[in-house]
Amino acid sequence: MTDKAYYEKGFDIVSARERFFGKREMCERYVIRFLEDPNYEEMIKAIREKDTEQAFHYAHTLKGVCANLSLWRMQDAVSGVVEGLRMGKLPREEEISDLEKCYQKTVVWVNLVKEQGITDF
Repeated sequence: MTDKAYYEKGFDIVSARERFFGKREMCERYVIRFLEDPNYEEMIKAIREKDTEQAFHYAHTLKGVCANLSLWRMQDAVSGVVEGLRMGKLPREEEISDLEKCYQKTVVWVNLVKEQGITDF
């Protein structure tokens, strides 16, 4: 897969190469851990409970996780939610729906990494 193809999947392989010092196995190991990260589910739960403080905590943590894993699309998607929550505003249903779609696409891609690995690292 080319760098561009990875980018289109929401993964910035160029920054990942730098962040993981060119170590493909280490990168794969950490990217796959995204599947175990509870922050997305906890954020959604807190939003549904209208707990902006907890939702902000989980959203901000999720944003950092995505940034560290070079999952740029998911990072961008959650960034808007973080900023709204920072001001005490819960996201609209449309925003939650868009975020869910992005999250699901990210999960599908990470599962592909789990099955096939990252090529051309």
